[in-house]
Formats: sequence, C-alpha cells, structure tokens
Amino acid sequence: WQLVYWWILRALMIGGIILRLFESDALGMYQPLQMSANLLGMFAFEIFQAFPKKTFFRNFSSGFQNVSIMVFFLASFGGAFLNFYYTVPMYDKILHMLGCMVGVYMGYELVCAMQIRDKQTCSPKIAALCALGIAFVFSTGWELFEFSFDQWFGGDAQHWDLQLAL
Repeated sequence: WQLVYWWILRALMIGGIILRLFESDALGMYQPLQMSANLLGMFAFEIFQAFPKKTFFRNFSSGFQNVSIMVFFLASFGGAFLNFYYTVPMYDKILHMLGCMVGVYMGYELVCAMQIRDKQTCSPKIAALCALGIAFVFSTGWELFEFSFDQWFGGDAQHWDLQLAL
C-alpha cells in the first residue's frame, strides 16, 4: 500500500510539472522548478537507501516517507499547482503548523535511526528534545529554500507578491 500511495502522489506531481511546462504564465519556469525540487524530496526514502549501510539514513522507517511525501505534495501540488495558497483561507498558516508537527516527527525518526545504527538508546526526554531541535533546523531550511527560489528564480514561494498571485 505504501508504494501505491507514494507513486500516486508522485504521478500527480509529475503531471502537474508537465502541465506547467506547457503553460505560459507570469511564473515562467519558476513553478516547475519548485515542484521538481519538491518531487526530489518525495524520493527521500529511496535516496537514503543508496547511502552506505553504516549511516543512520538507512535506518529510517518507511513511516518517515509516508509523512514527508504528503507535506511535499500539499505544499507544492496543492499550494502552488492548485493555487490553494490564494484560494483556501489560511492554507499557508495551516501548512506551517502541520510542517512544524511533521518536523518534530521527522526529528524523532532521525533520533531513532541513530539509535538503531549505534545499537544504543537514550532517554525519551533527550530524544524529544533532539526531535524539537531537528524540527527547528528543518523548518529553517524550508524557509531558506522558499526565500532562495524567490530571490534567484523570481518566484512567489513565500506568497508576498500580489502580481504573481494574480
């Protein structure tokens, strides 16, 4: 079921990228580039399996991808392709709240993967604190991603440009 779920979301994202490539609009190549970068994130679990066996990346559970793929899909396909950022009230705020929760879960998965690799455990309080810190790093990285695409490719990932929205 997981492979079917992953590939349905990926196929929709690929279809959205292809449709945007053939449309001419004010965003030009920006939206297909952003969606392609998010599509790459949708393959994180498989990419991690290519790492050497001694790295903790190999120990992520498939639940990591079940959650992360949905966030990439909602942000890129729902928000950018379907224009939910402008048509659904508070869509961006809801995604940011969801993203923070997912960031903590992904941080927890990361701590668990490190514990599996090292064959040692830490206290749940330390794991929760680490998960929160890692979520901060993920969230900051996401905002840097949005800002970089806006600055370098003239897009509207942070949704501040009314003309691009229209």
